Amino acid sequence: MKNKLLALLFTFIISNPVFAATISEEEVIDSINEFFNGLNIKNYKDNSLDALVTDDFIIFELANSYTLDEFKDFIESAGFLDWVSTDWNLTDFTISIDNNSAHASYLNTGVFVYADPENKDQLLKEDIKWLESVYLVKDNGKLKLKFLQSDDIKRTIKPFTN
Repeated sequence: MKNKLLALLFTFIISNPVFAATISEEEVIDSINEFFNGLNIKNYKDNSLDALVTDDFIIFELANSYTLDEFKDFIESAGFLDWVSTDWNLTDFTISIDNNSAHASYLNTGVFVYADPENKDQLLKEDIKWLESVYLVKDNGKLKLKFLQSDDIKRTIKPFTN
């Protein structure tokens, strides 16, 4: 009887969400930063993005909805693979955490350097500030992005000088 009671108690503890491993704010921020590191032109070709998102991931960018593959096609068609540098700085996080999911909103400041499409000898520097919202879920024990919404706040483009 004592063994059955212990087994029942053990089953309750490991199946009860209160006792399950919780998601930390640090894990949420790390997962989002990892996504943008994978999107960085220095790392983009290693295809690490696929492992960071769910199979049904959607990104809503520039008033359009994309799967990850559609988003990659979109940015590559814009000449992304030839860009000189891409950098994102994420700040001002607001995070809500549930048992197996999390939501975060934050400011994203991106700085991009690329050749002017009309004059390949001239580099341009584009500064963009977005307000973004992301929904993450635990998938096989790893926190992954399921949805990302991105809204432009400010965008400037000017010639880049070293």
